[in-house]
Amino acid sequence: MLDIHNLAFAYNAGSPDEIVALHDVTLQIAPGELVAIIGHNGSGKSTLAKILCAILSPTGGSFRVDGIPATAANEWEIRRRVGMVFQRPDDQLIANTVIDDVAFGPENLGLPRSEIEKRVRESLAALGMADRAYAQVAELSGGEKQRVAIASVLAMRPNYLILDEPTTMVAPTVARQVLRLAHDVRDRFGVAVLHITHFMYEVVGFDRVVVMGSGRVLMHGSPRAIFARADELHAAGLALPQVTELGRRLYARGVDLPPVVLSAEELRAALSQFELRHAPAEIQPAPEPDPTPDPQPELLLQARDINFTYMAGTPLAEVALRGANCDLYAGETVALLGGTQAGKSTLIEFLPGCAGRNPASYAGKGKTWAQQTPISAGCDAKLGSCSSNRKHNFSKILSARMCRSRRASRICRRPNHGRLSRHA
Repeated sequence: MLDIHNLAFAYNAGSPDEIVALHDVTLQIAPGELVAIIGHNGSGKSTLAKILCAILSPTGGSFRVDGIPATAANEWEIRRRVGMVFQRPDDQLIANTVIDDVAFGPENLGLPRSEIEKRVRESLAALGMADRAYAQVAELSGGEKQRVAIASVLAMRPNYLILDEPTTMVAPTVARQVLRLAHDVRDRFGVAVLHITHFMYEVVGFDRVVVMGSGRVLMHGSPRAIFARADELHAAGLALPQVTELGRRLYARGVDLPPVVLSAEELRAALSQFELRHAPAEIQPAPEPDPTPDPQPELLLQARDINFTYMAGTPLAEVALRGANCDLYAGETVALLGGTQAGKSTLIEFLPGCAGRNPASYAGKGKTWAQQTPISAGCDAKLGSCSSNRKHNFSKILSARMCRSRRASRICRRPNHGRLSRHA
């Protein structure tokens, strides 16, 4: 059991910049339990996870793992029993191939070769990656990297597995796969899973939900019991899942439903035989649309026939864009949708020139960037982007400062490739 008593932690403890992240956290996690830890950004979720796997040491309180006190002398045993998968799998994938990465942990435990091979085979099979054992890690999609990261931790045979917001940076289909994996891992290996998230709809299938806010445990219980406390969740900056909120509003208007609905299937079954407690209010017709057409907005940027291949000319070449077109108009909000590896991020990187691509043509504001002209020569001052990789965002800030001068010669750092190039 994970037994946590009055745990506290502060970054930069004892300094003027001290930031208290955890206050008197008391919690127990049973072996084989599926627990979701939710809370908004800054609530202390990830800090708690790092303490439990001995990455950070608490500044107050204590905890035990299967009866073993979390002390400096027991640090390695704690890390063996509590494994953690980070939000970005690239932060913990270190080998070139999938099989080498999964074998890295058991090798460092000094296990016999036969045991290492057995663990690697079982972990990859459990995550559906057995056929990708010899693939290059760099070739994998985001979802596949998540699977490899989980397999690498499972090969260490931990008793507790912490997933730190593993669905934040992947496509919805991949996110659903990760959630199914949490249940499969528990069922197959008997591992307790702690899933850290701020997406409320992800916690429905878990045994217990722990709600954190301002470094404290605000409440914990079954998903149905937690969602019944909607007002307290709203006060903590958390919203109910859409289907639960819909059921709550219908119940308040007299529809014969359970007070808390957890899934669309549950809502559908209840609505198929509902009875109104009160007569419904008369439905007002929708207003007629205005026939006057909106004025044509100003075209700010136009991209035509963009093609790009990563590692072009090598055996690892991967086509990312094929004849992509894009128009951006003044004042509009555009949603760019697509699955993993659809080319969304690559296309976005073209627009502000943050990666220094040379597409077929760019046109905007009456100006054209031809193939021989680097995009950043004119776009950096007009367009900005915020990458899903926060490290790239800091690189862009540095690049913008270096490129601010309008002299004839300037040096710009390419954040995605780390190269320095001189523009005339």
